[in-house]
Amino acid sequence: MPEPRDWPWHAAVFKAVWYRDEYEYVCGATLISPNAVLTAAHCVVKTRTDILEAPALYRVIITPLTSKYDPRLALHIASIHVPEYYNAKNFEADIAILKLRTRTTVQPACIPTAGDAVEREQTGAGSEGVVVGFEWMNRVKPRRRYEWPLSP
Repeated sequence: MPEPRDWPWHAAVFKAVWYRDEYEYVCGATLISPNAVLTAAHCVVKTRTDILEAPALYRVIITPLTSKYDPRLALHIASIHVPEYYNAKNFEADIAILKLRTRTTVQPACIPTAGDAVEREQTGAGSEGVVVGFEWMNRVKPRRRYEWPLSP
């Protein structure tokens, strides 16, 4: 089982449940800067629409140990950004950036730069990629690590 320190940028997005005064897990996310996480747009829009939900409905926990909500670790969302051309019917441009109200000191994801030749060689076709997240199958399970060959 992976340890939280293996991928400190892993995050969980939670949404308020209006009738229970609590938050429930909706999606995984990745910390991409000290005050922004990347997730899927379908996680932050009204179901089957292109209408953004209010940022106040959401919380983010960085490096969660479980998919259970812990208010002591929750970060508030200042704003949500989704591409204008996001399409809820076919999931085109299914990406969102959640700007956090406060900065975190957690290390953001390691994203290679275009000029990094060594990184390009290490991430070419035939390299392995890693996805870290929660598995959703009737219930949320602990983090898993998945590896697969990258395609060109």
